[in-house]
Amino acid sequence: MLVGCADTYSADVSPDGRTVYEATKDGLFQRPATDPVGRKQLVGGRNIGSPKVSPDGDQLIYSKGNEARILDLKTGSSRTLPPGDCEWANESNLLCESMEQIVLLDASSRKAIHAFPRTAGRIVRWISAKEGYIGMEPKAIKLYPSGKTVAKIEGYANEASYNPATGDLYWLEFTPSGDVPTAATWCRVKLSGGEVERTKLEDPFLVKEMARFTVPFFGSFSPKLDRFAIVGAIDRSPPAVCERYLDLWRKEWANKKVLTRAENVERHELEEKVRVDVVCVLYSLDGQQPRTVSVRSNVPLMQAATDLHWSADGSTLMVEYLDAVSTRRLD
Repeated sequence: MLVGCADTYSADVSPDGRTVYEATKDGLFQRPATDPVGRKQLVGGRNIGSPKVSPDGDQLIYSKGNEARILDLKTGSSRTLPPGDCEWANESNLLCESMEQIVLLDASSRKAIHAFPRTAGRIVRWISAKEGYIGMEPKAIKLYPSGKTVAKIEGYANEASYNPATGDLYWLEFTPSGDVPTAATWCRVKLSGGEVERTKLEDPFLVKEMARFTVPFFGSFSPKLDRFAIVGAIDRSPPAVCERYLDLWRKEWANKKVLTRAENVERHELEEKVRVDVVCVLYSLDGQQPRTVSVRSNVPLMQAATDLHWSADGSTLMVEYLDAVSTRRLD
């Protein structure tokens, strides 16, 4: 069953997929994944965002204004963290990124364990004190703080996953033709290095339907790395509306030309008319047929998906939109 909830700015799902944590204009809430209205407020106030539940489900980090905070979900007590963006490294440690450095932090004592110079790479996964962490740059996946390139990215990739048992790194690439995505490929490589294994997806959903639209694709591997999901948009606008909108988009962003005042007005008017189906498709690495797991039908362009998450046990998919969040329990 697909369950959605409006007015949510950002969200995360518990490791067992049963609870959703949502940041709204009125505070931080939790609710059952199957009940969009059964909310319980955890923290009140405005300017709350970016909830991220710990791997054991006992703690939650979130932002409140310019502060990063950690909430004990059992006791309800919260504490301030060092300034910066924080991610869970494991059940008991955080990676906190500031303008100057990235610090591995003990979540209980809030004391620094290791510190690294800040790099351009977005944090993917903490490995060890010796090896550091995996970071993702626009055109490469690297190991920091050494800066060693693990693999080059061909196209666009938004996320990577790591299997410590096998040493394999997985990610999805969306390869553009001109300025729109036309192909998706799942990739695998050993963290120690070697040739990248690339498997191109050829199903009609990607090749025919989604290829003509500019809304970014989001892809995410399951925690067990046996399947992955992709969310994107299919154009459902009146004839020629989307094509004209894309022409103006290409002119400004792909060709780096300034739109005239009349073209800017036209683009904003067309943006209100563009309608899409936001579709999430599930793929298996063993070659099974992909299946659609959720559809948000005939919504404005500005309500397209912005992110995709799995619960830690792989039982639940969560899709974030600009105006809402939806969860889907998988069979």
